[in-house]
Amino acid sequence: MVGYEDGSVRVFDLRTCKSIYHTPPDNDPIKSMDCHRDNTLVLAGSAIGEAKIINTRNGKVGIKIK
Repeated sequence: MVGYEDGSVRVFDLRTCKSIYHTPPDNDPIKSMDCHRDNTLVLAGSAIGEAKIINTRNGKVGIKIK
């Protein structure tokens, strides 16, 4: 998983080195990330204090916290 300056997040398959999912940009740089121990959820925090939880199985943003 990689967080970008435009607020998007990419989830990669490390076996194939290909991007699996790419969330849409939301204009706030991603500054911190962590994942659940079973790698199914990613928590991404932005520079302005917002956070979003992303499901790595389908790439959908489940919760966005402001």
